Amino acid sequence: MSKIILFILLSFIFFMASGCQNLYVNKTLSKITKEAISGDQDILVLVVHQKNPIENIEKNEIKAIYLKKERYWNNKDEIFCLDFPRETEERESFSDSVFEKNSYLMQKHWIQIIERGYPARKPMEIGRANRMLAFIHRNPNAIGYMRLSHYKYFKKNKQYKVKFLKIHGTEANVENAKNGQYPLIVNHRIKAPLSL
Repeated sequence: MSKIILFILLSFIFFMASGCQNLYVNKTLSKITKEAISGDQDILVLVVHQKNPIENIEKNEIKAIYLKKERYWNNKDEIFCLDFPRETEERESFSDSVFEKNSYLMQKHWIQIIERGYPARKPMEIGRANRMLAFIHRNPNAIGYMRLSHYKYFKKNKQYKVKFLKIHGTEANVENAKNGQYPLIVNHRIKAPLSL
């Protein structure tokens, strides 16, 4: 009986800590508008291997891929999704742009799927753009996202065999992002360093 009480108490503490952490993130992450776009560092691009025949993708396809509703490329190989960790500007901006939810709510989505007994392999978290590019370079079925400035820098200096996709037929650049034609932008900023 005491083990059950201890388990319930620890579960309660865990969920309270998660909730408090989410509140803290909301205080430190601020949402900005597309008018704040000033360069390639404010644009997110979807990255795949150079051998991947896809050149263009629709926003609803991105959502289906990252929610594992679309699990295979056209060649029948399984898609392997990469994500930034929660509470990063990239992850919060991507979640907001694609799912219209923050990363905390997306985490709850995956927990609910697993609790229902469905096999789910949520996207693998990689904390740095260069590591994500290196992973995609070695894994032709992977897909990830990052800032356009990071993509250009590491692609030039490391010669990774990767490319970024157009979204709705629109090239990722500052002009298209500012006029609203390109949908993936960094629309969250961290006001202060996280200290958890």
